[in-house]
Amino acid sequence: MELLHDIWSNEATAWLVGPYVLMPDHLHFLCVPKDLRQGIDIEKWTAFWKQRFSRRIGQPEWRWQRGIFHHRLRNDAQLQEKLEYMQENPVVKNLADKSNSWPWRGEVHDLHMAMNSFHQPSPSKQR
Repeated sequence: MELLHDIWSNEATAWLVGPYVLMPDHLHFLCVPKDLRQGIDIEKWTAFWKQRFSRRIGQPEWRWQRGIFHHRLRNDAQLQEKLEYMQENPVVKNLADKSNSWPWRGEVHDLHMAMNSFHQPSPSKQR
């Protein structure tokens, strides 16, 4: 998990990763673009950090699932729903008694400020 955290913090920085939960066969995370002007789509960014991780882990048998299954969250209710689903996944799968007891979870960046900025009108639309 430290390797993934390091890659998201220092190499794959076009998107900011907030909370994440690593499951035995998949990964949940919330992310926002660091700078909308960069135009790096989530598919390219995901392929980049998966490649970096696979190279650095040094285990040829390691394979990520191809592509990514993602959702664009459009409001606070959707955000809360996905966050709860993500955090409770280890409990639902009978891997932990409580979501906060699951050891393979963390947070790279605090996304609150980044998410709040999306609720503000862009400077070009303000008069």
